[in-house]
Amino acid sequence: MVESTFQLPRDFAEFYSRFPRFVGDFVRRRMMNRSREDQEDRESELLHFLMTLPDTSKFRSPGTNGYETGCLDRIMTFNPARCGGASPGQFLSYVSRILLNRFISLEGEQRSNPVCRRDTLRLSNDLDEYNGVSDSKMVPSQQCLLELPAGRGLERTSEVWSHTVVQGFVAFIKRHNPELVSVLFTLSICGKLCDAKVESGMNERAFGRARSRLRTLYHCFRSGSQPPKQRRIYRDRVPRIVGLNG
Repeated sequence: MVESTFQLPRDFAEFYSRFPRFVGDFVRRRMMNRSREDQEDRESELLHFLMTLPDTSKFRSPGTNGYETGCLDRIMTFNPARCGGASPGQFLSYVSRILLNRFISLEGEQRSNPVCRRDTLRLSNDLDEYNGVSDSKMVPSQQCLLELPAGRGLERTSEVWSHTVVQGFVAFIKRHNPELVSVLFTLSICGKLCDAKVESGMNERAFGRARSRLRTLYHCFRSGSQPPKQRRIYRDRVPRIVGLNG
């Protein structure tokens, strides 16, 4: 039997010099349908994650894993005794696990923030005629967040609408559902959907219905078709109480 000559990297710098493409390949396998810019951003975040370690980490204690000053990055936290050996497979599997945990956390943070979501449409121009008042001061962020379903040929976050198109979309809403202009304005000044719901004063059901109608209007506006008739609001059913005698 040939004895393994694999030497564990002592720190992140040695790991990166020996496996320079490991993190990049890890990201590309999980973001195949994303842009190269998104992949590079995520790779940079994960590399920074590997080369750092919180000051409060237990691995910072002197003597941990044989390091007199304790671990300084996450590569140094690998312990062969606790991970089944010091083979290349065990080591790279350990790095993949901690990368995957961080990757999932970053994706979760991105999905929870409408500004960063890939299926968010950004209207990056003024809504000039909101109730006849100039909104140059009322909409400081100049962003309208309409979450649209992915994978249906819709424009992504990188799209920048022209001033004329934005005005046309607002006029289209005023013509068919004028009550939704205030909802559109609320979405434009709030960075998160939960904040927009509170600001609008609507309950969960009414707010979801309003956003769904805005998405429908968007589709019709872009395709030049007539919006379908909106369904009426059904009252919540009240359970019938039957007496003892039927």
